Amino acid sequence: MKEIWSLPPPAPTDKPSFVAAQNALRMLGSLFQHLTLPFVQITLSLHEQLAHLSAAAHLATFLFTTNDARSRAMPALTFKDIIVLVKNAFFCIAKAKIRTPDGEFYIVLLGTDRLESTFGVVRSIVGNDTNADILTLTFRLSHAIECLNIFSEHPDWDGGTRRLNLRGIEDGNGDVVSKTDHITPSSWEGDVELSKVSPITAWNLGRQMLESEFPSTGIEVALLELERKGYNMTYPFGQGTETMMLDSDDDEEDRQMLSTAPEPLSVEAAVEMLSATPIGEGDGPLLDMEDHASIETSRDGRGKFSPLVDVGNGKMVPKARVLRELERAMFSRVPGSTDRLNRCAGLTRYTTTTLPHPSLDVTGIDSASNEVLSVGDPAATIIQCEGRFFLAVVQINDICFDASSLLEISPRFLVEPAVTVQFQIFQVVETFGDDPDIDGADWKWNRNMEKAVMKTKGVFIQVISPAVAIPHINAPAYFFRTDELRAIAAALFSSIPLLERARLPNLHKRTSHFPYRTKTGMYIIYAIQIVH
Repeated sequence: MKEIWSLPPPAPTDKPSFVAAQNALRMLGSLFQHLTLPFVQITLSLHEQLAHLSAAAHLATFLFTTNDARSRAMPALTFKDIIVLVKNAFFCIAKAKIRTPDGEFYIVLLGTDRLESTFGVVRSIVGNDTNADILTLTFRLSHAIECLNIFSEHPDWDGGTRRLNLRGIEDGNGDVVSKTDHITPSSWEGDVELSKVSPITAWNLGRQMLESEFPSTGIEVALLELERKGYNMTYPFGQGTETMMLDSDDDEEDRQMLSTAPEPLSVEAAVEMLSATPIGEGDGPLLDMEDHASIETSRDGRGKFSPLVDVGNGKMVPKARVLRELERAMFSRVPGSTDRLNRCAGLTRYTTTTLPHPSLDVTGIDSASNEVLSVGDPAATIIQCEGRFFLAVVQINDICFDASSLLEISPRFLVEPAVTVQFQIFQVVETFGDDPDIDGADWKWNRNMEKAVMKTKGVFIQVISPAVAIPHINAPAYFFRTDELRAIAAALFSSIPLLERARLPNLHKRTSHFPYRTKTGMYIIYAIQIVH
């Protein structure tokens, strides 16, 4: 995480797509930094710790609500946990100031550190006998508490933990040091006196820190808009507890809790379906005896759930069969990595990263045109939308050659059938009066992209090199001319055979920015023609 929040700002000469990605990573790193430093930088005062936590809460709210991102920015439960963590710290300090205004407060004690230490003592208090039943556990817990009380009176007797390892950050330079192993109140060097802390001052300081760190992202305006609407960080969209923050990307079970469940399939229909596929026959995986038993036990009509699921077109399939097919599709039969973290990440035990055709070098600059298409570059393609074809300016997210991902490819290999490209559509809007005049450009990228991530053949991609300008500080953007976009659309659309046009990526419903249109509602590019 330290490497992410240490990323430098992008250079003025960098490509707009690289600048956008770099700024996004720096904002994510800032969230990591403000969440982590209050617990690992042992020189921070209590006031500075609260300021960092305030900045983390404001930044998480901004990321979660901007452009209605929700779970596309982070899972809803993660956002909720961050807000609860910050709220708990501020509330605990406010209550401590009332009870002991001249005392001290250690934020590092708000976590489960003491519980983990106690668990370690319980597990190791009787040599190799680490397991315990309920009766033995009660005795060990009482003995562990006595040991911890003795260690609190005589800290020099405590040898410390050996397996728990949370290294501290010694100073503002962010240097991680090994001498600070497991952080405790005795190892904290910052001023933690409650009399020198004002929660409201630290809260406002955190917000100011964030606004000064990212002055061109509109954080202040976005947060003020939420405040104007009467929303808060617990419910940033104004919902109640039942419809809090779930959207289409959240867990389907959570969404089903908020809506009316469909009527379960009747027992008679379930039995009829099973009779249509007897045990030992059929082209799919067989049901277990437990599955058949669950169907039989539902004959009395008291079963709560349907044993079948609709897989489309009204076709009902037993859930066990669907789960087996999903497991077969999602999990590889190749042996997993012996390292636990790599195995959880889905990495195999033997990983090879060779190109399918070693003799064919598809990467590198085209010597004839001095061009190369890289991930993050702009390009043009044709998109189907509501039965019509439109030009789309896109950003390349991934380049695939025979199922192998590439960072770049020579444009002359885009015609290969094995090349596919993943992309997102740029939101292109008309220029304003205060925008720079770039060779007569009348359209610009507003630095946002459509939510949909699409894929197309490489042959449907046209490499472009639009003009770049910096209308705002540290916010370069692409600029386009209408006649150039029309020419690209005409050339690209005419190069696609009639039978291949049905394979063009399809955006089922138009959005507020695509297809590209003027303020009067006129589409600037519809295949070759202009339509209103």
